[in-house]
Amino acid sequence: MFKMFKGAKNAAKLINNATNETEIATTISPTAARAIQILSDVPGITSADKRDFGSASPLFALKDGTIVRTWQNLARVGHVFLADPKGRMVFGGYVLWQNSEGLKQAIEQIQQELALNNKQKTRNSKAATVSIESDCGIDYNHLLSLLSDEEWKKADKETARLMLAVMRKQKWWQVSFADVAKFPCKDLSTIDRLWSFYSEGHFGLLVQKTIYESSGGTNYDRKAWEAFGDCVGWRDRGDWLYYEDLTFSIKAPRGHLPSTVLYGSIVEGVPKVFSGLVETVAVRGLTNVGWPMAGLFARIKDCKR
Repeated sequence: MFKMFKGAKNAAKLINNATNETEIATTISPTAARAIQILSDVPGITSADKRDFGSASPLFALKDGTIVRTWQNLARVGHVFLADPKGRMVFGGYVLWQNSEGLKQAIEQIQQELALNNKQKTRNSKAATVSIESDCGIDYNHLLSLLSDEEWKKADKETARLMLAVMRKQKWWQVSFADVAKFPCKDLSTIDRLWSFYSEGHFGLLVQKTIYESSGGTNYDRKAWEAFGDCVGWRDRGDWLYYEDLTFSIKAPRGHLPSTVLYGSIVEGVPKVFSGLVETVAVRGLTNVGWPMAGLFARIKDCKR
């Protein structure tokens, strides 16, 4: 009846099949399987009658949408059930009062390890409002997934890859000012919206544009660019940081990401023997590496007209 996952070996014997009133799930997700494993280790856990499933109240949701439900009958017998996102029973068990503390601890462990936190709830409830559009048929779902999981560095590199794909380029050194100046508005807006949404306004191109303009920049200007670098944390005591020294965390300064459009592929296509020198020259600010970002900021302004 069940497609068994690792950690869910006891699931089948902990489901009572005495009645057909409650629908039983036919598969178990990895997250639910882990929850079952934790519950199966509770001393005295016994198969619950699935007729009691309807008496249990929802307690909290797991990351995959599985619902933990609990109920205590008049004899103080504690019941716990798992329901899949469609409301079908995945697991049912109970313990007598002498083992109730063990069940309580198991439920707390499940909540700490597997529960959907408030930040994820907010994101999931609003995710449908994030408009994902592309003039070039670009798929932004992987970027969305990385940002949702707060994989900031991977998302930064994925952003650079997608932007190259939009401009139909293989390497960043192939990108011209004209390429940046005609970057499709829908794609530019989508990239900015995703970064802004999943960082709650902390990161994004529009945030960076605002900071750059407040630093005195309109088009590319070296002094404004350096002031911008200081503000977003790309410079330290007058020196431009190497890519690996950036802060890939929500604790980074506002506007710190995305950054790969500037840093990610500067030395691509350069013979390895020269790459260290080129990286030092380019990343340390000895060339006008700020113009692609300044060009994107100008493009954002054009797109909003």
